[in-house]
Amino acid sequence: MIRKSGSLNLKIGDMVKMNPDAMLNGGGLAIVISLHEDIPGLHHIRYLKDGYEIPADDMIDILEVVSRANG
Repeated sequence: MIRKSGSLNLKIGDMVKMNPDAMLNGGGLAIVISLHEDIPGLHHIRYLKDGYEIPADDMIDILEVVSRANG
């Protein structure tokens, strides 16, 4: 599934489900740790399973928001 960039309205601290077909580290849950200011829809995430950090886009790489950060 491809969605419009920025349509998930991600914030720092949101927990997201990653697309196993699009990511080298596979699927699983991750936390959004920063937002890329120069490229809308690109975020830096950290996998919960192993702490691996990588940029991910919200069009293909991130499947859905599992839990929203407070605030």
